[in-house]
Amino acid sequence: MLDKFWAVPTVRSWFSRGWISFKVVAAVGTREGLEAVRNHRVRPEVLVQHVAPQLSEHGNSQPYDAWRTLIETYGHDRVVGAERAGFRDNAALIAFSYGIPNATPLMLHAAGEGWRPLFSGAAPLDLRSAFGLQSRAERVKLAAAATGIDLAPDLALPHAEMVVFLRAIRGRWRTGAQTAVAEMTGMTEPEVLAALKRASEHGYLDPKGHLTDAGHAALGAAERGERKRPTVSTNPEPYYPLQLRIPRGSSSISRSSGRPR
Repeated sequence: MLDKFWAVPTVRSWFSRGWISFKVVAAVGTREGLEAVRNHRVRPEVLVQHVAPQLSEHGNSQPYDAWRTLIETYGHDRVVGAERAGFRDNAALIAFSYGIPNATPLMLHAAGEGWRPLFSGAAPLDLRSAFGLQSRAERVKLAAAATGIDLAPDLALPHAEMVVFLRAIRGRWRTGAQTAVAEMTGMTEPEVLAALKRASEHGYLDPKGHLTDAGHAALGAAERGERKRPTVSTNPEPYYPLQLRIPRGSSSISRSSGRPR
C-alpha cells in the first residue's frame, strides 16, 4: 500500500514538501516485518500492539533444534510465496483464529503430498478458547518466565512489569528497542514504551538510557522474593563480658590508665 501511494506523483510531491506523513497501524507483526515497513522510503510511524515470537529467538537451544528437525522433515518443500520455514524464512510462532499466516512453518498450515496441517482456514470451535486475549497480569507472568525472572510474590503489577522491562533491556535502553523487547517478553509495544517512560521518570535510567544505581536496586529488591531465613541456634545461657581487654600482641595505640581492662 505504501508503494502504491508512492507511485502517485502528487503524493510524492506532498511528501517531499512535508505536507503529509504516513502511519501504519497493525495488530501484530514480526520483528523483520516491522523493520521492513519502518525502513520504507516514506519512513512511516508504525503503531503495533503485539510482536510475534519467532523460532530464531530461541537460537541453538533444544526446542530450536527440535523445531528445525520437524520443519525440514515434514510438510511441503515450498508453496507460492513461502519456504519450509515460512515467508522469507521467518518461522513465526503465531496463529490467528481465522487462519495461520504464511510467515509460519509450512508444516503448520500447508496441506498436500499426504500431509495434513494443524488446521486450515478458521480455527475449529473446540480451539476458539485458545485464542482468548491475555490479561495484563498474565502477560507479565509469562514475560517473567520468558526472561528467567523469579518475581517476589507480593510485587504489585506495575512494579512487576517494570522489573521485567529493566531485566529485558540488559543494562541499557537502545532507541527503537521496543520491538525486540516486546518479542522477547511477550509484552505489547505500548506496554514496553509505557514502562520506558516510567523508568525514566523514576530515575531507573539515566538520560543516555543506562541503568542507574536506583534501577539496579529496584531489580535486586523485586527479584529477591520471600526467602525463608535460616534458624540461628542460640545459647540458652549467653555470656556477656564484664570487662574490655586489649588483644594480646603489640599495639601502637596507647591506652589511658582510666580504661577498663
